[in-house]
Amino acid sequence: MIKIARAGKVIGEYNRGDVPALVQSKTVLTTDDYWTSGMAAWAKVSSLLSEIEASAPPPPTAPSPTTNLIKCPDCQKEVSKLAQSCPGCGRPLLESPKAAPEGPKRVITTEDSVMTRSRGCGDIIVFSPIILILLALMAAMMGSCSR
Repeated sequence: MIKIARAGKVIGEYNRGDVPALVQSKTVLTTDDYWTSGMAAWAKVSSLLSEIEASAPPPPTAPSPTTNLIKCPDCQKEVSKLAQSCPGCGRPLLESPKAAPEGPKRVITTEDSVMTRSRGCGDIIVFSPIILILLALMAAMMGSCSR
């Protein structure tokens, strides 16, 4: 925790890492003084900001814009590695990780197709009368057996 003072009066205690955001929001000014345990004297917040920036890890480097590009073998245009075909000439790009290898083609006929349908209220409506008729027949047969 560091103490921040303005005009000789402590205005608050903050975490060291919060100071840049506090300066940006103008809660703390670069002309304010700060002190933390182990310091011999108060120092300006601007010097603390310099220390924080110097100790921060460097930002990650952006990838080169050409890292995900390849040249089309036909037209030599730069194309994304993810493209399935060249937008310039239309050539299929076999190097593309998304391009699936062509297998044997199969013609699908009506005999090959399988019809599927969802189960739902329609089944209940269709089968309910059948079940009721069967139950009535069974009841009638049991009634005739008991006589």
